[in-house]
Amino acid sequence: MLFGGAVAAGLVVSCGGDSTAPKPTYVLQINAGANVTDSIGVELSQALVVEVRDRNGAVVSGAVVQFTAMPGASAIEVAMRRSPIFSSSAGATTNIQGVAEVLVELGSVAGKAGIAIAVPALGLTDTAWYTVQHGRPAQFVFGVSDTVVTRGIAWDIRARVLDRAGNQLTSDSVSYASLNSDATVTASGHVTAVTEGRAEIDVRYGTAHDTSRASIVPTEVLVAVRPNNGVYVMNLDGSGLRKLTAINDASVFPQWSPDGTRITIYEGNPFGTVSVTSLALDGTRTPIIPTPGSLLGGAGWVRPDMGGLLYFSGPRSDNGVMTVWRMNADGSGLVALGSPTNPQSFTHPAPSPDGKTVLFDFDLQGIMAIDVATLNVPALGLQGYFPVYSPDGTDIAYAGETALMIANSDGTNAHSLSASLGTDGLTAPSWSADGKWILAPRPGQGTALVRVSDGVVLPLPFTSGYTQLSLH
Repeated sequence: MLFGGAVAAGLVVSCGGDSTAPKPTYVLQINAGANVTDSIGVELSQALVVEVRDRNGAVVSGAVVQFTAMPGASAIEVAMRRSPIFSSSAGATTNIQGVAEVLVELGSVAGKAGIAIAVPALGLTDTAWYTVQHGRPAQFVFGVSDTVVTRGIAWDIRARVLDRAGNQLTSDSVSYASLNSDATVTASGHVTAVTEGRAEIDVRYGTAHDTSRASIVPTEVLVAVRPNNGVYVMNLDGSGLRKLTAINDASVFPQWSPDGTRITIYEGNPFGTVSVTSLALDGTRTPIIPTPGSLLGGAGWVRPDMGGLLYFSGPRSDNGVMTVWRMNADGSGLVALGSPTNPQSFTHPAPSPDGKTVLFDFDLQGIMAIDVATLNVPALGLQGYFPVYSPDGTDIAYAGETALMIANSDGTNAHSLSASLGTDGLTAPSWSADGKWILAPRPGQGTALVRVSDGVVLPLPFTSGYTQLSLH
């Protein structure tokens, strides 16, 4: 039996008017249920039991005992045994053995908690103390849970472990281990990016564990669009964000020049009044005016080849048929390469690195390729959108309905490179300069890089809210 101590109190009793009668002393004693250590939210199996006696050891029955949770950081509640509804206070009356008891439930905050015990009629008080421990680990909170960096960058995960009530467990028991060779980590959770890939750090507390991740990306630059807001450039790790120019359109399809010094955009109604602009990295705009008197009735999806020639789709002014066109970077030398689509369907032309063929997507017949020399238009047997050649011309990346696809340049060996990347209706796949990575939409979550060799996906969450992204 646990003893929390005893408190004596004097009470003057008048007997036959004799004021010199002895003054009985009453004692409040905690018999059981105090000085307990247990976890948050636990209803203790042992009730809090107190006893009231007089100075001669005789039990006092019928005394009202009040049990009240003391205010403090850690909550605690009590309940009568016959009515186990827990609250901050409860009363009980001593039985014929002089005993009163209540049930005790520990609160949700770790720390020290107390229950004040009082017998008001006898002037008796005492306190039962409890130690509330945190619960089992239920949640990891990371200062850095998922980030995008380049090689050599270091950061601290800053892991905290919480129980189900949000109490923090000691961080001294947290361990870290790298799950692959893309990054290293110290015993204190200091991570260093080693090579491009999807780094994963296992964070463990006893048997509980979670994972902190990082996309380690190559050093490249992105151009992107905030619809009806502006054209932006940024580094591939999200740093260096800069607005190049304001726009009032939802889609301007920005594309890098081969040397990375300017970006081509189009604005306006692609079926009629449209402007094509060469945008320098300092924000300077230079209009590109197609050959005067041509049959070009609009323009969209302008893309340069390695020599700087511009390829785009647009309707003919004489019959409205959508056509694939080519012209010089200054707007001269306009040539119609083919009219493969119906009047209301834009296509997305993409030239090969050697300029000999031009890919385009056509809803009814899939992806096709124009032979620039003969203007023959063979179908490649591929179903998808936004086809684009790899930098060496050996492969084609394109957006399937629900996956990023890749195939040989002749249309053979088509297969999914990543099932988590598909199409957002505006963003074309974009190859890195070395052909090792492809940038593609991650529907609802911005974009991601996918490694061509093995399909590893590097999410880029900072790109959420942007469309029409392109790598250089």
